[in-house]
Amino acid sequence: MEGLTKDWPKCLLDIHGVTPLDLSLAALQANGIRKVILVTGHVSEAFDQLEVPAGLHLIKIYNAAYATAGNAVSLAVGLRACDGPCLILDSDILYEPVALVTALSGSAENLIILAGPSGSGDEFHTWADSSGHLCHQSKNRAAIAADPVGEVVGILRCGNALRAALLHTIEHLHPSPVNVEYEEALVRVSAQHPIKCIVMQDLIWCEIDNEAMLAKARDTIFPALKAKAEAGN
Repeated sequence: MEGLTKDWPKCLLDIHGVTPLDLSLAALQANGIRKVILVTGHVSEAFDQLEVPAGLHLIKIYNAAYATAGNAVSLAVGLRACDGPCLILDSDILYEPVALVTALSGSAENLIILAGPSGSGDEFHTWADSSGHLCHQSKNRAAIAADPVGEVVGILRCGNALRAALLHTIEHLHPSPVNVEYEEALVRVSAQHPIKCIVMQDLIWCEIDNEAMLAKARDTIFPALKAKAEAGN
């Protein structure tokens, strides 16, 4: 996907006239969110012309280590700017707004939205304990003998204690957080700060991480989201 993203962020790629970030900001605004912290890195100047929905206050923070550090560092940059419970969203995903509604309305202080099998080839599998709380995540499906309960979508609700624990854990990763994905930090803190797994088996969504995923977003996922919205579902 280098040809498409060499000079442009993935979350600003065109999907039939809109971008994944456009859709996510619209969903956040529609669900009462008023403040969004956007961590930028690659081609950060591309976000200067971003159209922000009315009533939404967007704060852009540049992660200077984006090229050498894993996304756990980007998460830490965003968490430092938060002053209370928050939602953590990946920027390069298309998803049904119901996933956001579910994350906001759930009774658990901390929760993660999971989907059924996607077959994308880049899945982050999640395993839960007997209480339905996150206990392990891995891209290796064989990491644990038991079946995973779902795949990471990229939507997480985070209470104050979990936010502080994640930030502390990322800042103290050894030997360093280089190339560390934030899912590792989630696993490390999950025993002390339970994260409820909310599995939405039939959720329409996709990540955009390569050209095949981009084609799926344009040819399958976006039309399905549009049809469902037009049907009032």
